[in-house]
Amino acid sequence: MQKKELIMNGEVQLSGTVSMPKENLNGTAIIFIPGSGGKIDRDGNVLKPKVNFNIYKDLSDYLVELGFITFRYDKRGVGKSEGNHLATGLYDSIQDVKAIIEHLRNDPAFGLENILLLGHSEGGTMIGTAVAASTEVGGLILLAGGGARR
Repeated sequence: MQKKELIMNGEVQLSGTVSMPKENLNGTAIIFIPGSGGKIDRDGNVLKPKVNFNIYKDLSDYLVELGFITFRYDKRGVGKSEGNHLATGLYDSIQDVKAIIEHLRNDPAFGLENILLLGHSEGGTMIGTAVAASTEVGGLILLAGGGARR
């Protein structure tokens, strides 16, 4: 597995980790979209209070073993990403994901056409669904989405 830091230039600079198998057997990239709930880094860890789950990192590592390329990023104002976490709205988060998609499609190092979105919580039910409705992607994976009891 290969991992490298990748900086995306959209409305703000987002920093993330691209993980790749030695051979990309699937030709597909999966973008991790973090959920709401504080300052969550690219690995799925909460910065305040300090809680290390590594849920995004561990899931990414597993998907790379299956032949996928993954990209997970620090939300605005978190980790190495620029911006103000508290001033970031839903529209901003949607634009961030669209900028990531464009980068992965247009960067000669990747040039990926088949991109899946993997959204956790708000990242799936709100951000991921909004992006998938307005941008061509290969699919949407929803983790821990909201529900209602009837």
